[in-house]
Amino acid sequence: MTSIIKVNNIQSSASNAAATIASSGAVTFPQNVTFSGTVTGAGSLEKISSAAAAAGTSPFTVDLPTTAGKYSRLLWNIRGVRMSTAHGFGLRFRTSGGSVRNDGASGSRTSGDYWAYNFEELQGSAVTGEDNPTTNGVRAFYYNMPLTDDAAKYFINYEFVICNNEVSTLSTAVQYTGYGGSDYSGTNYYCWRRGMGGVQTAEVNDQMKIVMFNYAQDTYTATMTHEGWELYGVLK
Repeated sequence: MTSIIKVNNIQSSASNAAATIASSGAVTFPQNVTFSGTVTGAGSLEKISSAAAAAGTSPFTVDLPTTAGKYSRLLWNIRGVRMSTAHGFGLRFRTSGGSVRNDGASGSRTSGDYWAYNFEELQGSAVTGEDNPTTNGVRAFYYNMPLTDDAAKYFINYEFVICNNEVSTLSTAVQYTGYGGSDYSGTNYYCWRRGMGGVQTAEVNDQMKIVMFNYAQDTYTATMTHEGWELYGVLK
């Protein structure tokens, strides 16, 4: 015989204390459960923030948690990236409570605030590219970025791993993988991109800014269309 308890609220008998469900086995929730607070002990991955699909976005920001010792790394995924013109994008970081390093079109490409390395290879083509520049941002593209006007073929999904942003004695480091459609001299290809980079100064960084620009980083007029993004934290 199954027992059923129907109540509107469950709370501890002690003031402001947490209520505990005592069980020697598993507890099953057969329907969707909504949490209004922080969930702990449910796994090693926490969803921190997300954004819906957007069209024609100009530079935008993603807040990064800086709770020391909580996360081993942050994971940022952005899906279905297309650009309004043949430009790419890069990441810049904000000092905790401060300003974004080399923000805007006036940022020096060779200021030395960042380091970056990129590599790309197109499937079915001998064309490859690699670059090891000193730049004013972590450049998450190389060549052949897809355009919004051919979204059915041209798209890229990116996966970023961000480390050390909450540590004042280490510099923020990023590595990424991008994969999807591409255009080279009017021909469709599929390609993968890999890269890494970071801030050269040891500091706490609490925000990253996604900036659209061309390869030379002297034109910032492109916009980005994407299918949404998510930021996760991997618990220590």
